[in-house]
Amino acid sequence: MKSMTGYGSGSASHDNLEILVEITSVNRRNFEINVSLPRDWLSIENLIIDIIRSNIARGKVNVYLKVTDFSNPSGLSFDEPSLSAILNKLRHYCEQNNIPFQPSPGLIFDILKNLNKPNQLELKDSIESAIQKATHLALMHINSMRITEGKALCEDIHNRLTILSTNVQFISEKSTHSVPHYRQLLFQRLEQAGLSIDLNDERVLKEIALFADKCDISEELTRLNSHINQFFNDLKSHDSVGRKMDFLCQEINRELNTIGSKTNLIEVSHKIIESKK
Repeated sequence: MKSMTGYGSGSASHDNLEILVEITSVNRRNFEINVSLPRDWLSIENLIIDIIRSNIARGKVNVYLKVTDFSNPSGLSFDEPSLSAILNKLRHYCEQNNIPFQPSPGLIFDILKNLNKPNQLELKDSIESAIQKATHLALMHINSMRITEGKALCEDIHNRLTILSTNVQFISEKSTHSVPHYRQLLFQRLEQAGLSIDLNDERVLKEIALFADKCDISEELTRLNSHINQFFNDLKSHDSVGRKMDFLCQEINRELNTIGSKTNLIEVSHKIIESKK
């Protein structure tokens, strides 16, 4: 069993490019994916989505791909003639309008940012191979984290199921005394009312039979035990079982509510409340 929450990163190199892929996932009922890529590489979005889909079935997944170009180690290159031409135009404009012209480093840097258009990142088959490698490495790391967290969740769920199973056994044992308890209570009320008691009175027997039918929870207990056993089995599964577990939780809660509405024993009611926590 895997958790839906995780983080993983992977990197690969190609020529002068360093490709870093980061993947994060959080809980979601369905599968959602958002891929952030350089503008020139948007065509590979479906490739990355297909890789993610083959490894992750549920949750909201964010994929961030970052490219570092080491072909320009200085990190600063610009067209000096263009910069000079812009500064000369600004100087001429200021002189004509009697504005002091004192270009600051900040002004020059702003001009350079507009001059330096991002280089086109040519997408080649060899680069796609590096991207796939980085993506698979990131998936390996995020799956490792999801498995670790899944083990912790599995242990917690197992403990809760064990407690629930014990409570259901207690409810089953106590409920066998429900009808005798009601019969005794009915006789006490008849005595307190000063009415004669005839154990063979058809009306008394009918009342007890109706109550026995009304408070019968054998079907609910059978379904409860079945749901719990399925839950235990699903904890051992390597497949995606989140949706099935959601359904089983709803059905377990439904059966507990039905038992709670049928019982007249305070001990059983307490166990119902405890089991729904």
